[in-house]
Amino acid sequence: AIEKAEEYYFESESYETLHDLVMVQYGYIAFCIAEKLNMEGKSMLKSAFNNLQKIYKQSGETADYLAIEASLVASELNFYPYKMMTLWPKAVELTDKAYEKDKNNFMALACKANQLNFTPKMFGGSPEEAIPLYKKIITLYESHCEEPESNWRYISTLVTLAATYEDLKMYDKACSLYEQIIDFDGNIKWINTKLYPACKSKLATQKSGN
Repeated sequence: AIEKAEEYYFESESYETLHDLVMVQYGYIAFCIAEKLNMEGKSMLKSAFNNLQKIYKQSGETADYLAIEASLVASELNFYPYKMMTLWPKAVELTDKAYEKDKNNFMALACKANQLNFTPKMFGGSPEEAIPLYKKIITLYESHCEEPESNWRYISTLVTLAATYEDLKMYDKACSLYEQIIDFDGNIKWINTKLYPACKSKLATQKSGN
């Protein structure tokens, strides 16, 4: 996907193709974090920051630009945890700034929702407050995209919301979301064979009162 995104950008050098490239890089960075591919992740992060500066030169400090920067800074924390005292406040500031600038922007909403969801409660986190934001993102994708189920960011939001429901022991709602994703594509094995069955098991245990 990165190779294709690079090819499209080099052919047109348009804002749209550059934005698509940065978003694919952002997705790959998240993959590197999950798989502990630190060297690859750091290299891709550097490239994404460079491309983000190109976006800034084309569009200025938009909500989307601020939200992408916030996301990359948050990703940077995973590779350089010793920079926590400087990177974390920066990510929070950028997230709040992006969200206040445009509360209907996909990335600004995602950043704000993730901030609320994954920040410890003692520092202002609230998964319950994150849920309406995730729902808003999903609604925006469904109303603005022709085939939202083909967009990895839409699927990712559904999965994140389902995981949030699970953390709050709302297993019925989580299972419903997993079923929705499986209806799109039953071949997503990590959902079809891992997340969904595990959630169903928790739901059954909850209903039995054990």
